[in-house]
Parts: sequence; C-alpha cells; structure tokens
Amino acid sequence: MNSHAEVNVPIFRLSLPQIIIIFLGFLIAATALFSLTFVLAPLSHSLRLSLSQASLVVTMSWVGGGLGGLGFGWLADRWGRRRGLLMALGLVAVSAILGSQASNGAILAIAWFLVGSGVNGENGASYALIAEGIAKRRRGVTGSTMAGLYFAGALVGVVMTGIVLVHFPSAWRDVLMLAGILVAIIWVFMWWVPESEVWQAKRKSGPRVRPEPASAMFRPPLLRVTIGGTALAIGGLLYLVPFLSLISSYLESVQRWSVTRTTTLLIVGFALGFCGYVLDGLVADRWGRVKGAWSFIAAAFVAGVAFWMGAPTILTVPAIFFTSGFFAHFGVWMSESYPPALKARGNNLTFMAGRVVGGGLGPVLATSLPWQLKTNLSVVLVGAAIISSGAVYVLKDVGKIRQTSRAAEL
Repeated sequence: MNSHAEVNVPIFRLSLPQIIIIFLGFLIAATALFSLTFVLAPLSHSLRLSLSQASLVVTMSWVGGGLGGLGFGWLADRWGRRRGLLMALGLVAVSAILGSQASNGAILAIAWFLVGSGVNGENGASYALIAEGIAKRRRGVTGSTMAGLYFAGALVGVVMTGIVLVHFPSAWRDVLMLAGILVAIIWVFMWWVPESEVWQAKRKSGPRVRPEPASAMFRPPLLRVTIGGTALAIGGLLYLVPFLSLISSYLESVQRWSVTRTTTLLIVGFALGFCGYVLDGLVADRWGRVKGAWSFIAAAFVAGVAFWMGAPTILTVPAIFFTSGFFAHFGVWMSESYPPALKARGNNLTFMAGRVVGGGLGPVLATSLPWQLKTNLSVVLVGAAIISSGAVYVLKDVGKIRQTSRAAEL
C-alpha cells in the first residue's frame, strides 16, 4: 500500500460560515428522516396501515441508510465530497416531497428508503469534510456536535409536527412535504461549501500515489478499523435507536404517563443527549478517542443497569440519552482512521451494520425478547454497552498503525 503521506497537500480549513452550512444540512436531513416517526398515527389511519406496518416504513429508512450510504460513500471518494453531499441532499429533498404524496404504504416505504439513503450518504460526506477541514485539536468536538444534531433534528421535527398537527390533525402529508422543502432550501446553501483540498490533491497526484481499492478496508492494517468500527456502530445505534423508538410506548402504556408528560421528558432527553454528544467530543479531544469512548461507555452501562433495577424513570431516561454520547465522535474517528481515498466509503461501511442492525433490527429485537418491555430494553442497553466496549478495545491501537495523509493529522 503506497503511503498517502507522499502527497503534498495544502492546509485545508473550512470557514465558520461553511461549517455552519454543513451543520444545518446535517440537522435538516435528520429532521426529514425523523419526521415520518412523528406522524405514524395519522399516517396509519390515512393509508389503512397497522402500526406495525407503518413502523416497517421507518425500518426501511434505516436499511436504505445502510445500503445507500455505501453508494454515496463511493461517490464522495470518487467524485468529491462536495458532489456527494449535493447529490445525497438532493435525493432526500426529492424523495421526501414525492413521498408526502404516496398513495399507499409500499410507495411511502420506497420513498423513505431513498430518504434514508440520502441522509446517511450526506452524513458520510460531511464527516469526511470535517475530518479534512478541521484542525485535529478541534475535530472531535466539531464532529460530535454535528452528530448531536440528530437530537436537534428530532427536536425540530417534534416542534414542526406539533405545530402542524395541532391545527390540522390529519395533515401528515404537509409535515413530510415541509421537511422536503427545508432540505431543498439547505441544498441551495450547500453550494457555498468548497471541495476538500485534501481530496483534490489526492486526485491530482497522478502516478505518485496508487488509488486505494475498496478491498483495502478488509486487509491489514485497515481490517482492524473496519472490524472495530463496525462493532462500535452496531453497539452505538443498538443502544440508542430501540430505546428512542420504544420509550414512549413504555411510558404511556406501562407507566401510564400522559402524552404531555412523556413529550416533556423526551424533550429534556433530546436536549441532554445533545449536551452529551458535545461533551464526548470535548473529552475525546482532551483525553483521546479511546479514553473518551470508554468513559462514556462506562456511564452508559451504569445507566442501563439503573433503568433495569428500577431507578426513577425521570432520571434514568435522560441519563440514557446523555450517555449515548459515547458514539458521538465515531464518525470523525472513522474518517481519521481511513486514508483520503477511503474516508467516505470507510465511514459509511462501518455505519452500515449499525444502521441495519441497530436502527433497522434493534426495535424488533427489543420487542421480540421473551420478557416485559422494560427488561427487554434493559438487556439491549446493557448488551450494546458491552459490545461497544469490546469494539473500542479492538480500535485502541488503530492510531499507531493507520496510514493517512499528512493533512489529516494537521
């Protein structure tokens, strides 16, 4: 494998306005992805779907994210980060707008499969730009803050849905349409984001550097990155997504909480989750990627056990959202660990299993275990923390063996 350190790459730095645009793209894409979740009840009634059938549409968005993310990762590595970003966001906007007019569940499932593909493709290209355009000393907190925008995007979706459905209870199509329009607006602003000079230098280097084939991700030294990153993606999303998907049902059906009380607690949880993501990035920049992840995983394990043992729900639920931050700097960590020619593909490859297993199959697993819902969720939470801890152990020496460009370490 030829070293990419031979490439003479100018220092590439994103400006604050450009970072803000990338952040807004990440946030609004998350809003579009989650908007479907918040309209399942009126959607199910309108399209004559059972709640489980409607939930399957949500699952398809995660499966699309896993598969589509790989395709857009290839585009971002082959055609450029900026082009990959624009194409992915464009797909989200078009699919969400067309999906809002779906006449049946099958068409809506296809539309949100494409929405998931575009959202996660946008994520991979964004992480690659951040990894190449932010100084390493601030890269962790920047990437973690960006990842935390999933919580912010969910909050925007909750507020947007609430405003629309309070006045028009059956207007779920308007919610999805509005989400698509917001993505289209941010797509226009995304044209101001520059192409990565690291990627450009790699493409212009000619015969001095042989392009990395995708198979390099499955050979040493990158094999360890791929295995550990895949396991951490599974653990991270298995910890968060089933809990996020089912906690409302648990609180309202088992604990007999009102919708208002449940919504209030979830808003607090989303806000604390965002804070946890930011703090994880600060810790990862200060203590290193491995120590940062392990410290939050330990707290996540404790939170999962406390939920299992019956600690007050008003404390454990926000704590679980907060400690899910152990996964926050994952995207930047993976982008740092792969060479420039594989950054987007490597990032989306490791995310793929997490999206399919944690996002797509996680809720099914949590409802299929033979115990009560609280116990099932607790088992999934604790198991996810254990999986994540093992993944970080695999990744702990990656920084010593990886081969990256000189610019990636500036």
